Amino acid sequence: MLDSLHEMTEHALEMYDSNELESAVALTTKAENVANSLEDETDRVTGRYYVSLALIDVGAELKDESMIRRAIEYLKVWIHGDYSIDLPNDLFNLANGYYALLSLDPPGSFLDVDTENHQLARRLYRMATSGMTQEHAARGTASTAWTNYGNLLDVVGRNVEALSAYDEALILKPDLGMALGNKGVALRYFAVVMPGYSHLLYHESIRALEAAIQQQDLPELARLKFVRALDHINDIVKHHQQSNTPMDREQYEGIQPKDDFQAFLCQFCAANNLFLSPVSRVGKEETYFYGDPLHLLFMSGRTGDNRLNKYIWFLNEIKQEYVLGRYFLVQSQYESAVIDAVDEGVTLVQPEFGFPVFFGTNIQLLQSALRQAVAVLDKVAYFLYDYCKLNTKPDRISFLKIWGDLGTGTIQKGFKNYKCGHLFALFTLARDLYRDGDWNTLIEDRGVVTHRFIILHDSQDETESVGDIPARHLSDFLANTVFALQIARAAVMYLIMFFNHFEYWKPIHKK
Repeated sequence: MLDSLHEMTEHALEMYDSNELESAVALTTKAENVANSLEDETDRVTGRYYVSLALIDVGAELKDESMIRRAIEYLKVWIHGDYSIDLPNDLFNLANGYYALLSLDPPGSFLDVDTENHQLARRLYRMATSGMTQEHAARGTASTAWTNYGNLLDVVGRNVEALSAYDEALILKPDLGMALGNKGVALRYFAVVMPGYSHLLYHESIRALEAAIQQQDLPELARLKFVRALDHINDIVKHHQQSNTPMDREQYEGIQPKDDFQAFLCQFCAANNLFLSPVSRVGKEETYFYGDPLHLLFMSGRTGDNRLNKYIWFLNEIKQEYVLGRYFLVQSQYESAVIDAVDEGVTLVQPEFGFPVFFGTNIQLLQSALRQAVAVLDKVAYFLYDYCKLNTKPDRISFLKIWGDLGTGTIQKGFKNYKCGHLFALFTLARDLYRDGDWNTLIEDRGVVTHRFIILHDSQDETESVGDIPARHLSDFLANTVFALQIARAAVMYLIMFFNHFEYWKPIHKK
């Protein structure tokens, strides 16, 4: 019975993919009734698990909340009852369930509340992708999970991180149609907000969309969406040609490394997505894109406005804070006679912890990079405090305190006149860093390296502490520091786009 039930649900999914919705609904309903009628509890749980995937897809299409919620409950029983034999895959399916519930929310409602459904979906996609193996990559589950995670982030305005997720998917499967198409759509948006680099990004968007619509795995509705996006960009190209400003007119002048260290810095930052730019690779050859071009925009004729000059100054300092943290990280990974000279003559004693630990200026630079990344977030908070004229008390101006109560998921009323996707992106980013958020360990580690002590080692044993001193494997601490700077990068880019929305694009639209 279970084998035939599995075949039935697989057939329902094939019908759904072929846009035979009515037949897919009928077969899914029949399969669920069969699963519920099974007397053996294990068979019943297994049967409901089989039908859950069809319930999510069909329920989302019908906007039937009860179907989606039943699927979620079936998956939770399967996972928490220790029936799962492929946990990353099942977490991915559960994340899809919570994502499907978001499609039922009223348009624009996300600007007020970071819903529990969205937060759970983010967490589950992260758990799923972190546990996936080469086997998941080979059968396409991992690339699809990264794509869905990118789509989910894009829903709440986190398009910087969405682009990174699409890139992760394309590393695993370079011809994945959905990842290519969604990346193309995202790049089309960034082309608008990056004067001086717009043509470069339009070309990248065209390249991704053209590749996407050629893929056989692409659902027909998605293909139509990507064709419309491509037609829109081609209209822009045509307009430029008719106005004698061809799309190849802009010449990107990036960083030309002058020495070995700068070459290492550029390669490291591009490889780890640390430049303040939406793309890390460009062109058919996917050459690295070096530079930090994103900046504040404002209407012409306002350059003498002291208020705007203040925010230019603020952003320049935020950028420099970020660049300094990035430099600390890069320098910590670069062999240098200068650093060797700094450490020369300093007597350091290896403690008897039972494993070797790391000391030296390189280690201090690495720890400083983590501190600096979180400091950038606090500077972003002060920019928002001043720009939005908040009544926040001065001692509560930090990235985790400026929003009000992050625990409720509701953005404070002081931001009501500044609602936009970029602000909400910053808010949900703060929630992910908050006390119960997925990334709170970064904040905890920042507190440790700033106010206490930490042991960095390369022991293969899972050593979490020595007495009351936290211990981290050096490779794990390095990965967390890179990630902390990627978060800071995203926050700076969201801040710039937030400012540009109110000081440049809204005035243009009013005109």
